[in-house]
Amino acid sequence: MCEQWQRPEGCIAARRERFDGPRAWMGWREFVDASFPRLEFGRNEHADFRAEIEILDLPAGALATMRTGAHAVTRTRALIERAEEGHIKLMWRLGGDVLVEQDGRSTRLGERTASVCDTARPYRLHLSADARISVLTLPYRCCTGWERISSKVCALALPAATSRAALAALSSLRDDLVAAECDGQSDDVLSAIHMLLYSALHGVAESEAGGRIAQRFARARRYISEHAADPELGPDALATALCMSRRSLYQMFSAHGLTPARLILDTRLERCRAALLDPAHINRSVTEIAFGCGFADVSSFCRLYKRRFGVSPRASRSLGAES
Repeated sequence: MCEQWQRPEGCIAARRERFDGPRAWMGWREFVDASFPRLEFGRNEHADFRAEIEILDLPAGALATMRTGAHAVTRTRALIERAEEGHIKLMWRLGGDVLVEQDGRSTRLGERTASVCDTARPYRLHLSADARISVLTLPYRCCTGWERISSKVCALALPAATSRAALAALSSLRDDLVAAECDGQSDDVLSAIHMLLYSALHGVAESEAGGRIAQRFARARRYISEHAADPELGPDALATALCMSRRSLYQMFSAHGLTPARLILDTRLERCRAALLDPAHINRSVTEIAFGCGFADVSSFCRLYKRRFGVSPRASRSLGAES
């Protein structure tokens, strides 16, 4: 097999194959090896393995629709090292059970929903008995910026509405694509589908990145809440605890309209106010409460407290005693 896996430029061609009988499993493996970027096959224990496939060799990439018996395939590092280039591999589940794994993530596809893999990194597919899938394999150039988002979107489920719309477009136009002459008609159809998938992939990447930032910011807030009483807690200590650079920490807080120092100070002041207003702490001095909430200087604390709440700490203590 030629691992370059380059499709001929020009007209669209269709191929159909069926595998049945004693040599079905071996014939399927040989056909897949000759038609796609190479994969390692998990052992199939079923003597009655059956598969059928239709492949449209497109001007850029290929669209395959297949029904198979239960098996698993893996794109290994050894196979990747022998390849000259990678491809984008979009997969839709039409029936059975399909599990996609890559980059430490996995997703079980819903009906007519899609996920994506990058053939330049290891991935694994698990297909159940009578699994039916459509696979659109594209060169990187079909998705501008793919190298930047690839590691963020692989093995995630794409939005269901977009997945189904793209699949419906491919399915309903299959006959036209096969019959189309080299007059640009197929290119127009595929360009529209590429744009649809481009938007979906970049949308998933942005959502995934936003989710990670939100999780990290929540972790920062939680760390401040748990360590506010430590007078050594500041932006540098927080960045170290979160395994972030100081610059990244400030960028994350800036996106929420805050600075690390501001949130640390506000957390300490709110805790002091709560203690001063609570009759249960009536026997604690203002200085003791300030030091217990992470302040190292009582005069600075009193000045910051009054600026924040409009009253002095002692005035808040009086309000708590009256309530």
